[in-house]
Amino acid sequence: MKKTIKTAVAMLLAIIMVCSSLTAFASSPSDIEWNFWEAEENSVYSYAGEITVDAGATDVKGSGGEEFEKLVYYTFEAEETGYYSVETSGECWFGIPDRYEDGVYRDTKDYTESYGFAERIYYLEAGEYIIGFDLYYDATDEVSINFYGDIVNISCDEKTFKDLIFNSSINESGDEEAEHDYWIDANAIMIEFENGADVIRECTTILIYTDEELTKGEYDVEIGIYGIPYRQKATISIIDIKDVIAKIELEDLELFTERVYYFNGSKYNVSTGTEDLVITYTDGTTEVVEDFEGWEWLEDKNVSIESYYDTDDEGNWCYIVSVAGVEYIKEVCTVRSATGIENILMYHSLNLSRIANTFDWMGVYFSDIFHADSISGAFNNLGYFFTESTSDWLYTFATISRNTALLFDYMF
Repeated sequence: MKKTIKTAVAMLLAIIMVCSSLTAFASSPSDIEWNFWEAEENSVYSYAGEITVDAGATDVKGSGGEEFEKLVYYTFEAEETGYYSVETSGECWFGIPDRYEDGVYRDTKDYTESYGFAERIYYLEAGEYIIGFDLYYDATDEVSINFYGDIVNISCDEKTFKDLIFNSSINESGDEEAEHDYWIDANAIMIEFENGADVIRECTTILIYTDEELTKGEYDVEIGIYGIPYRQKATISIIDIKDVIAKIELEDLELFTERVYYFNGSKYNVSTGTEDLVITYTDGTTEVVEDFEGWEWLEDKNVSIESYYDTDDEGNWCYIVSVAGVEYIKEVCTVRSATGIENILMYHSLNLSRIANTFDWMGVYFSDIFHADSISGAFNNLGYFFTESTSDWLYTFATISRNTALLFDYMF
């Protein structure tokens, strides 16, 4: 009887241990599938641990395998609804899935590629989340997640909202599905949070929300930042570029109004492009851009000047100099075929450029041989040097042959 009882107890303990093991296995996180684009296959991320909010940095590491890129994910708990900061101090990609459908995580709420240090702000409802990391082989990153609460204010330089010019410092949203109506670029903004943290973003796009069609004048609007559902009121003023620049003149304009057709179908202007551009402002002052080569940024006016060739309504080629979409110079060009000498010079230039490019790449392939991490790696790079160099030279010879055939066909 005692033996029977002992046997029954032993079997019961064994069953309990097996059940406990099964429960632990079933509850442990497993690999997940993440789809970033419908046309692409799902990426598989391996579970690597948990990150605790407001607990300092966590070492994020790739787990197992010999793949060049490690795809891992961590879980974290957002106890309160509000803004969370994710900070990294290594080289990686990280993002939070946008949604979970049919057993697959899809898209991202927002993502960041970090090259030393990066910070991304997320607005999250209370709940559990996963955050994925793409790490280089054997890479380790330090990641911290902190709760910032609500946004108190967004501040920037007062000049950011003054004297805006369409097609330059303010632009209309071209996306019909976007909630914002216009956008402007700011050199730097400061986001002030409820917990006292201040986050500075350099070169940020500010979104503008309004029910009005903006033209020239002063408007009360709402502003926000991409990926952050916070808005606050602001006043912006818009002016016309003609209120700033009265006229633009280019010395020896005739040098730029001749278009030459070459044997390979290309069209070029043969001028040196080093003439001075004279800008006359509405206040009577002038500014000279020496050796204007087609583009110039006027920093104090927050606009750029660009030149290009385009056709008019009659199909004529024109040389155009414009600022913020306004054409200050528009001259009809003369068009002619290149002379025999000009075609030969073009032929020589194209072939020489192709040969020089091939030699440059040979230098890169050759250098890789001596920068390999191992002897076997050096031999692999040596093989790569021969295969890629051969391929490049075959392509170069094919290019030269094609140019030769085009030149003879054009001239004879």
